[in-house]
Amino acid sequence: MTMPPAVSIQVLRTPELIQSVCRYASIGDKACLAQSDRRLFYMLMPALWEHVKGLARLFALSPYLEEMSKVEGHGLYTTAGIDEFIASHKPLDNDDFARFDIYSPWIRHLEVCEYGATPEYEPALSLLYIFSNRRTILPNIVSISMTVHFNFRTDPICVIPFLSDSLQELDFSITSAMSNWDTPLAESKILLRSVSVKCFQLKTFCFTPPGVSYFPQPRSTISLLDTLTQRIDPSIQEQLDNPPWYFIAPMQPLVRFATSASFLEPSFFASIGNWPSLEYFEVLFDTEDGLDLPDLSATAFPALNHLGLHQVPNWDTAEEIWDTSSLVSKPTSVKLNMAETCIEHEEQSIDKLLSFLHVIGARSPYVQNLWIHVENDNNYPAYELLASDLDQLEGLPLGNRAPEPAEEHDVY
Repeated sequence: MTMPPAVSIQVLRTPELIQSVCRYASIGDKACLAQSDRRLFYMLMPALWEHVKGLARLFALSPYLEEMSKVEGHGLYTTAGIDEFIASHKPLDNDDFARFDIYSPWIRHLEVCEYGATPEYEPALSLLYIFSNRRTILPNIVSISMTVHFNFRTDPICVIPFLSDSLQELDFSITSAMSNWDTPLAESKILLRSVSVKCFQLKTFCFTPPGVSYFPQPRSTISLLDTLTQRIDPSIQEQLDNPPWYFIAPMQPLVRFATSASFLEPSFFASIGNWPSLEYFEVLFDTEDGLDLPDLSATAFPALNHLGLHQVPNWDTAEEIWDTSSLVSKPTSVKLNMAETCIEHEEQSIDKLLSFLHVIGARSPYVQNLWIHVENDNNYPAYELLASDLDQLEGLPLGNRAPEPAEEHDVY
């Protein structure tokens, strides 16, 4: 005998049954099932929206945002064009977020650039940035990342609208071979300021520096984020006259921190050394200068287990860092990416590399994972090392395999 429809739907709504069915269902099937019944909608949708990849998926929740994300020829490259855009477009209001507000509390993780950001998003992000100064967009967000390898300027306007006091991780990954990271200093400071005043639970902050290249050049284009910020609150401009570390120093001690060498003023570097929770520390050198290291006590960096140095300009800088015992004696993981400027004549370069391997072996006794990369191009031959050359490291408790696939000019 067929059960009455009311009984059938009650059985279908049983959480245990739904979990069993969804274990074998695709994301698309789960979404279709969720649309079939209101109770099923609220049962299934939170898991489907917990991790969002790409801004397009967010914009689709608001017809106006989706429309603005497809605007072309917007003229947001000059101050006059930005002012004209603001004056000629309706600002976002709560009505534009009627559907968005149903889904946004479920979002815990946002991966901003699944396939790389596109310039067409700037109109939508501009309106969203202005609106985010009046209310929180993602109230329960835990992590925001821009970690996919993409070839475009890292633009803080892609993440600032989504900052929240619930945020614990903000990650702009530093990659070993990217010379085209290019975030203007003003935009960097705006992001740092926004993080310092909004994100009180932050534990991970990995941020790329302003203008990373072998010969950094100032950007001549108008900064969209800087112009919008001045329009929203002109008083912020006075705060932006401070150096970058001014905004980072008041933060609570972090667990993971990656930043630019140019941000590490000596007194701030000493403060980082006193963070009791810092386990992961990476520095990206955005100039040909080294680090101005302060005198650190033996108890500095008490919890550090990973040290990463990227685009190190020369071997002398690396050796100076390894003279700082409290920084290099504790990590079990070391990632070292030397800039192309380290390559001179092949014989001299290989001698310096071997000498530095000896330094690591002597001063970093707990290293289990060691990754060394020397930037190279077709003008220089790849390093050729004999197995016996690695005797310098025989005292280290290294793993049996490289942590990542080796390239011909990498050393593990």
